[in-house]
Amino acid sequence: MKKSHGLTNSEEYKIWCDMKTRCFNENHRNYKNYGARGITVCQEWVDSFESFLAHMGNRPSKKHSVERSDSNGNYEPSNCRWATDKEQARNKRNNVYAVINGEKKLLVEWAEISGVPITAIRSRLLNGKTGEDLIKPKGSITYKGVTATLKEWSEKTGLKPSTIAMRINKYGWSVEKTLTFKAKRKVF
Repeated sequence: MKKSHGLTNSEEYKIWCDMKTRCFNENHRNYKNYGARGITVCQEWVDSFESFLAHMGNRPSKKHSVERSDSNGNYEPSNCRWATDKEQARNKRNNVYAVINGEKKLLVEWAEISGVPITAIRSRLLNGKTGEDLIKPKGSITYKGVTATLKEWSEKTGLKPSTIAMRINKYGWSVEKTLTFKAKRKVF
């Protein structure tokens, strides 16, 4: 008689079963993202829940599930770990990266760092923006390495925010000309 591991009601056992089902059951709703893409489970884990548990250990919390470090790789000891949804979201095959000042990060990471919404960064990227222009706060201008809002530049230059905006947006002036040009007033 085969000895049972006694863990068939555990979360780890359910996760192990789901992992195998995604990879091998063509009728599973997520098969297209796993088995149909050639992602499989190593034979050692297919054959033994105990082996899976020995490699992975207990699930750290209910917020954790199995993550494949290489999202195109198989379920196997060298490619799997427990990770939260947030950690896994940063390891998707459709993630988009941007390089700013020589540093490559996910767009979501740049959004967290800059405070600029991810939707704004994606839109700017689609509109051809690159580098620091992706993460500038709305209504900000960078001049000589300093990024500030129109209001802040107004306080520094004595120009009205509307004048700054009009020079750049309506007249197409460079940022340097916009912030340094002082109009001479005519005296009648």
